[in-house]
Amino acid sequence: MNCRLYAGFAASLLAAAGCQTHLQAPPVGLLAEPTPYVTLDELSGALSYDDSLVLVEFCVPVSCSRCSTMRDSIDQLASERRGRLTVRRVDLRQHPQLTWEFELATCPSYIVFRDGEEVFRASYPTSVDIIAAA
Repeated sequence: MNCRLYAGFAASLLAAAGCQTHLQAPPVGLLAEPTPYVTLDELSGALSYDDSLVLVEFCVPVSCSRCSTMRDSIDQLASERRGRLTVRRVDLRQHPQLTWEFELATCPSYIVFRDGEEVFRASYPTSVDIIAAA
């Protein structure tokens, strides 16, 4: 199976697993600045930065109740740990090939990297407390 076909298939599986099941209104009054979505080049640059912890949230921006549930908590974690933890958010609808590259089975998924190497992984259902403790 070629990579593009597999990436489309993987994105379809994530969607079937809940990434389009419930529409949720946008949050009212965020406590923290929203973490922006990054491009593949920006992600690559963040992962190659020496001696830093990078949390990557793989999610979709709309139409996923699970992603929406975690979004504010991840933004708050990014705000609280600024300077000690870099948080990057990747839109899996724009980059479905990453589901295959990072072997993601659930949306949202979280991977923490140190010096470009994976040191922790969690998928929904999880909590920001579990991610922060890692």
